[in-house]
Amino acid sequence: MSERSDSNPQLRTGVTELAKLCSDALREFGDFSPGSVRGDTGLMLLGFANNVIDEVRAHPYWPGTRLDYYEQANDKRLIPDNIIRAGIKFFYADQQGSAKAGTYGQSFLRTMNRELWYQLNGNTKIQMIPRDSGLVVNGLNGLEVTSNGD
Repeated sequence: MSERSDSNPQLRTGVTELAKLCSDALREFGDFSPGSVRGDTGLMLLGFANNVIDEVRAHPYWPGTRLDYYEQANDKRLIPDNIIRAGIKFFYADQQGSAKAGTYGQSFLRTMNRELWYQLNGNTKIQMIPRDSGLVVNGLNGLEVTSNGD
């Protein structure tokens, strides 16, 4: 996890409160002013954020560490801000029947793949390694396992 939040670089914890991420997602979606959101909309967005958590838990690049659902707007989770924001936009667009849902869905998956790969492997290239090559590969990320100089 990075030391700074992508969404709020002034924060040193690396994660942002859900309320801020929801506000950013609504602002980027562009339908209305995020400051005018009512309580029921906030609860809907909290549900969408929990859908994002389900997607992250099921992703093959997630290391399987415990990841609790959001329970309130000031909760923080150890998921990169970009993933939560992209997921909220997608689930909101899908719920609204918006034509933006297709674009936001692709963006959400691309963002989740990129950010989780970066957490797992840093800035390494994704490479294909045939299983019959005789190389020993890591079962989680498919990268070649190097020996310790033996």
